Amino acid sequence: MMKIRLQELESLLPSKKKNKKKQKDDTSIEENVDMNAVMKEVKHIKDSLSSLEIDWEFDQRKANELYLKKLELAAEEKRKVQEEEIKARKESEQGKPKDNRDVLDDDVEDDEGGLFGGLMGEEEEAAYGTEGANQPNTETSWTIIELSVPQSWKGQYPKDVLTDYCKRNSLGKQTYKTTEHGFGTWRSALKIAQDKHPNEPLCFELPKGLATNSRNNAENLIAAYTLFSLDPNTSVYKVIPTVYKDLWLEWLNEKQLKEEGPRIEMDKQRFAFITDLVNNSFTKLNQDDIPADDQSSPEPKPKKESNVTAKQSSKLKSKFKRAKESFKNRIETKKYIDMKGKRNDLPVAAYREEILELVKKNQVLIISGETGCGKSTQVPQFLAEDLLLGSSESGLVICTQPRRISAMSIANRVSMEMGDAPNTTGSKNAMVGYQIRLENKVSEENVLLYCTTGILLQRLQNDLHLDGVSHVIVDEVHERTIDSDFLLVMLKKLISLRHDLKVILMSATVEAKRFSEYFYNCPVITVPGRTYPVQVQFLEDIVQATGYVLEEDSPFALRKTRTRAEHGSINVSGRNGSKKRIYYDMFEDDTDEEDAYDSETKLNIQEEVDDINVEQDEYSKQTRKMIKRMDDKKINYDLILELLEYICISKPKETGKDSAQKEDIDIPSTGAILIFLPGINEIRALYDLISSHHILGDPEKFLLIPLHSTLTSEHQEKAFDVPPKGIRKIVLSTNIAETGVTISDVTVVIDSGMARVVRYTIYQYEQNKY
Repeated sequence: MMKIRLQELESLLPSKKKNKKKQKDDTSIEENVDMNAVMKEVKHIKDSLSSLEIDWEFDQRKANELYLKKLELAAEEKRKVQEEEIKARKESEQGKPKDNRDVLDDDVEDDEGGLFGGLMGEEEEAAYGTEGANQPNTETSWTIIELSVPQSWKGQYPKDVLTDYCKRNSLGKQTYKTTEHGFGTWRSALKIAQDKHPNEPLCFELPKGLATNSRNNAENLIAAYTLFSLDPNTSVYKVIPTVYKDLWLEWLNEKQLKEEGPRIEMDKQRFAFITDLVNNSFTKLNQDDIPADDQSSPEPKPKKESNVTAKQSSKLKSKFKRAKESFKNRIETKKYIDMKGKRNDLPVAAYREEILELVKKNQVLIISGETGCGKSTQVPQFLAEDLLLGSSESGLVICTQPRRISAMSIANRVSMEMGDAPNTTGSKNAMVGYQIRLENKVSEENVLLYCTTGILLQRLQNDLHLDGVSHVIVDEVHERTIDSDFLLVMLKKLISLRHDLKVILMSATVEAKRFSEYFYNCPVITVPGRTYPVQVQFLEDIVQATGYVLEEDSPFALRKTRTRAEHGSINVSGRNGSKKRIYYDMFEDDTDEEDAYDSETKLNIQEEVDDINVEQDEYSKQTRKMIKRMDDKKINYDLILELLEYICISKPKETGKDSAQKEDIDIPSTGAILIFLPGINEIRALYDLISSHHILGDPEKFLLIPLHSTLTSEHQEKAFDVPPKGIRKIVLSTNIAETGVTISDVTVVIDSGMARVVRYTIYQYEQNKY
């Protein structure tokens, strides 16, 4: 290749040989070189390369890749030739005294610089060996790292960053020892002196097999590797070129995998242990149900459908019979008929017969229903009513919910729909009960039980077959919690033992297909949701409607950031000829051309569009400026309070072009207001702010209710009660009110746009909240 030939010829020119020691093996070659011919050939090759590079179809990237490949092949061939020459010289010199070689080695070591001098001739030393010719000749495989940096790069290189790092950390001079291991294969080692321990320098060397194609790249590479070795968690890698930054991230990932490898392996073993434990538990129970004379049978008999005694079974049947008679009397009452009419308005009511038919024909069914279709309240009722009005002698429907408040509120609602007396959920005369942590409202007479996922898992610990249970409904499976996923594993094992058990999974997303594949491609039924006329207003609409002004010193405003433009030190002269060195840092504002705090700033808006659509401009310049000032990582309580004042107290007025209140927007003057916040701390902060308001804090006009899982059940139930006329309810809630919970009188929803989610990082082995 022309470029490789050009490098070979340039190495023979005198300008390239200046200040370099001639090797003893190359003396004869240099004497016979015709410099004029070499220079003519160099000029010819350069002209050819120039003509190729200006060609329109010339691809510089592909040419570089091809050049590197050819360079590696040439280096490999050169190494083989050198090895053959060393081997031949070793055979011819076996009879010579060993001291002659030692003298030559001492000269080379002195020339190359002591500690790292041996690196230059490591291949030759390996061939000779310290023990003679009996040692094998090993060949090193090199990985050439391409470290091309764009010419437009004006930042720091790793060597510069390392120099600054050593100054800041009281480290001494850096000494680089760079060697060429064959043609186009460069490696570098580094020694850093320590001021506190002069005789104990820090030595660094690249991982085995890594090399670059030039001396400068090799030194920058070892500088980057040294920085990583000294402080792998520092952020200095962000200021070096991208190629070195990518290498840093690769080294960091390898380091994390090496450190966290045992923990990850332990997690895998723990998961395998849990899986084996579940399998062994079911296998043991299945074997216990096989008679002793059939132990040798290759196919185990199916498990019997119940492990309860005959006396217990008779007692359950008698209670279930009384419940059927009680329910038959209820369905003829006017109260039940009126409630039945309201239930029929829900979208899922039209799928009642189809759901019941699929449950009879299949052991597992997945119902994918949109939010508001009524699946959480109606599907369990369909199954319970089918048991009570059918020929079944016993049965129990269990419906799990991911949250306590969901299980409690839905149970109370379904209890009312099934004709139970008010406030009798879980009693002997009720059809519905619920069981949550620290609260148990359930009796043996209940036909429908709502509980949390953890409660059902606890029951499975003592009753793996769920005796007496005919249907298990797992709601909100798309949330994929640890409890719900483990429950699905248990249920998949259980349905292979209990063929009479029906499992219904309910999801609100399109992930139903994944669950269907997990349960042997069970059928999926999709139920549409019920839509209401909803008007959505965004942050810009709120700011413009309220006329909100965000000051520069507000805790919810962005702070002007600064970057260090220059740093250094100066000598200051004092009295009596004294001098003192002072270190300084110079900063500059890191802002773009649009300064939201500058009253004269013109935001980047297409002026020609503004001129055409002046009357159609949706938001004013003041509104856009306030949006630019806001810190989107913080919850602006002041803006929420001002919005509540706008909704509940002030009346919107049209102010012409900059009006925020559009003609098609109608803010309800009655009904509850639901505000979504990330956690209990945010709820308390906003609760205190609203309570101290001179109007919104008046308990005779506004009812302020926090809704959180840590609050008592009695307090949570207040959120579902409709307040007296003239009092407006404001509910402050986390995302527990987002799914599975319905507050019937809500007309306005304010969403902060933030939620606290727990995620598990396997490499860091910790839980993070976002």
